[in-house]
Amino acid sequence: MHTVNLRVGLSQGRTSIEAFVTNLFNTTAYTTIGDTSVLVSNFRYSTYSSGLIVGLPDLRTVGVQMKYEF
Repeated sequence: MHTVNLRVGLSQGRTSIEAFVTNLFNTTAYTTIGDTSVLVSNFRYSTYSSGLIVGLPDLRTVGVQMKYEF
């Protein structure tokens, strides 16, 4: 999976402004996946998968950030 993030900005003296985009191409692929098998002390049900847990990515975010130092 490839995630492209962009950030561009200008600063002059004590003031700066930045524009940013995270996940530019809005990639929706899972970031992680895990198996949640049932495990009991006698291993009676340990061969059956009871579910999967997936990690979802942050979707595209666009914003502007301004800073002033004083």
